[in-house]
Amino acid sequence: MDQTKTTHWVFNPKQISALTSATRQRIMDRIEANGTMSVRQLAASLGFAADALYYHIRVLLKAELVRCVGTQHRPRRDEAIYEVINPNWQIGYALHDPKNVKAIRDVARSMMKQAYRDFEQGCEHPSANPSGPTRNLWTLRLEAHLTDANLAEIQQHLQSIFKILRQGANQLQAPLHAVSWAMAPIHDDQA
Repeated sequence: MDQTKTTHWVFNPKQISALTSATRQRIMDRIEANGTMSVRQLAASLGFAADALYYHIRVLLKAELVRCVGTQHRPRRDEAIYEVINPNWQIGYALHDPKNVKAIRDVARSMMKQAYRDFEQGCEHPSANPSGPTRNLWTLRLEAHLTDANLAEIQQHLQSIFKILRQGANQLQAPLHAVSWAMAPIHDDQA
């Protein structure tokens, strides 16, 4: 079966909880963006010491979110190469399962904190562009009353964006960007 076409849903709260660490989220994101990577390559890409990542790799391996796919030869020793479990994985929402909901909330909190750090870094980045057709620095929050038709249209756009982001792994020469979003129904005290 072609894994690039099939969505691998992650519903297990223990697997989802492994992503409550921003470092582990960044490891997953970087492997997705760059393809298979060793801990040494991840460390160089993320700006961390390799020793700081081994624990996080073990957590992701135990949670079966990444897997070792071989080794590459280095002058001193061979090093393991890792990939994400499926190039089209997504967190599954099981709102009837309190453990799943808690894990998703914890991951969302961590993602939004990382989004703030990404935005801060982006404001200082030399290629930051806040306007025009190649705008790459943007933050937005809006509240709106949305019909089912509106939600379906938004969903189509988000899926298109998601597809573009997942295809970015084939464009390693292009600059790296972070995109985060959250959408949720909220209470309307006026209604």
